[in-house]
Amino acid sequence: MVIAVLALLAGLALPALLKTSEASNQTKCLSNMRQLSAAYLLMVADKDGVLVPNSGGGNTWYNDVDDYMPTKLETSVDWKSLCCPSALAGLAKVGINSSTTSSSRATYGLNSKIDSTGDLKRMANLTKPSATILVGDTKIQSDWTTMGVQKSNIYAWHRKNTKYSICYFDGHSEVVDQVFIDSKNASDIFWKGL
Repeated sequence: MVIAVLALLAGLALPALLKTSEASNQTKCLSNMRQLSAAYLLMVADKDGVLVPNSGGGNTWYNDVDDYMPTKLETSVDWKSLCCPSALAGLAKVGINSSTTSSSRATYGLNSKIDSTGDLKRMANLTKPSATILVGDTKIQSDWTTMGVQKSNIYAWHRKNTKYSICYFDGHSEVVDQVFIDSKNASDIFWKGL
C-alpha cells in the first residue's frame, strides 16, 4: 500500500518537475540571447551603426561579437555555455554530440536579412526596432549551427518543440509560438526591419 501511494505521488510530481525544468531552460535561453544581442548592439555602435551581417570575409557574426562579450568565447566549452539547453537536449536525442561538433558554438542565428548590400544594413534603416528580430532559435543542420536565421530555419526548441525564443533589436526577448512565426513573411517588418 505504501509503495502504491509513493508511486502515485511520484507520478503526480513528475509532470510538474518537467515543466519547471523547461521553464528554467527557457529562461536561460532568453538570458543567453540577451547577452549575445547586447554584445552585438555594442559592436554595431562601435561601427557607427553599420550592422554586421551573418558572415563576411570568412568570419561570422559570432566571431566578430566575441570582443564584446564579458568573457572570451575561444573554445567549444565556452560557446556551449551560451547554447539553448533545450536545443542541446534536442541534439542529444537525435545523436548529435554537441561537445565535439561545431553546433556547440551556439544555437542561435542572426536575422538573415542583415546584409551589407540590402535594406537592413544600418541601425538607422530600422523603422521599428521593437518589432524586428535580431537573433532567434535556429536549426542545426549536418552538425552545424545555421549562422543566419529566417523563416525556413527558425526552430522551435521549447515546450515540446512548439515555442521559439527570439530577441529584437531593441533588446527585449520573448517566447512565441508557431502561429506567430507563420504569420510573418519575408517582407514583414519582423524580418526586414522596414
